[in-house]
Amino acid sequence: MAGMLAIAGALLLQIQTFAYWIEDETGWKFMRSDGSYIEESFEWIDGNFDGFAEMYYFDADGYCLQNKMKNGRTFNADGAWVYRGKIQSWDLRNLTGWYCLNGEEMYLENEGNIWRERITPDNIYVDTNGWKVLNSGIDEAMMAEKSKDCRYIVINKSSHYLERWENGEKTHSFIISSGYAKGDKAESGDMKTPEGEFYVCYKVPWSSYHLGLALNYPTIEDAERGLAAGLITEKEHDSIVRANERGLTPNFNTRLGGYIEIHGNRQIVNASQGCIGMRNEDVEILYAVTSVGDKVLILP
Repeated sequence: MAGMLAIAGALLLQIQTFAYWIEDETGWKFMRSDGSYIEESFEWIDGNFDGFAEMYYFDADGYCLQNKMKNGRTFNADGAWVYRGKIQSWDLRNLTGWYCLNGEEMYLENEGNIWRERITPDNIYVDTNGWKVLNSGIDEAMMAEKSKDCRYIVINKSSHYLERWENGEKTHSFIISSGYAKGDKAESGDMKTPEGEFYVCYKVPWSSYHLGLALNYPTIEDAERGLAAGLITEKEHDSIVRANERGLTPNFNTRLGGYIEIHGNRQIVNASQGCIGMRNEDVEILYAVTSVGDKVLILP
């Protein structure tokens, strides 16, 4: 990051999002996504995200080397590597793929842009910082208990993981996408994926999205909420409640919305109207081992 000290104020304002330079009374450090600091390493860092990275060296205590030499390289007052008086930079703009940048492995494409909040070609979800999400965030102890005598599909919208559990054991794990808008579904057209407890009310071999597993949204809780808000009539409310009590398919054609499926034709970003998207080869596996009545938990 050339001119590190000159743009320190701007970096500190960004520190909760993408820039992780930290200054204390001793000097400058660079924080990784897990809260650790880069130590004893040469690193390419694009701290201001201009598509160019500069090289820095961090000592055993994690401090950036300034106005010193290391292994034949000279580092200026800002800590950037200079050669014959010129700051050496790495042009990221024509790179595609995984590269070590900012102390992390990040996926770059198109004018040096770091991919964020999308699924990479090798099927890894990267978060808003561009960091790999390698943990589903699903409580395994909870799911082992919930699935002790049944089958469960659990989806974490935040981590983009779907897991299948049966008789207390996790049997499958997949990467998914969900609705375009964040939050719990409230009504038709809000582009949100519903959250909470559901069941598979029917299987959809004819789905235009390759294959589908239809969920019983709206649930009884949704019907109560919809009636109180004036979104549905008492007759619609009663119909939804009866269907859910019998494990059947509720009315999908009210202002609460419906036709929520787990289906194929997954996109690399959250772009559905509320459904869960999977790769076609993944939904084929899940479809084959799922039965009507299997339980589904969707986490925020």
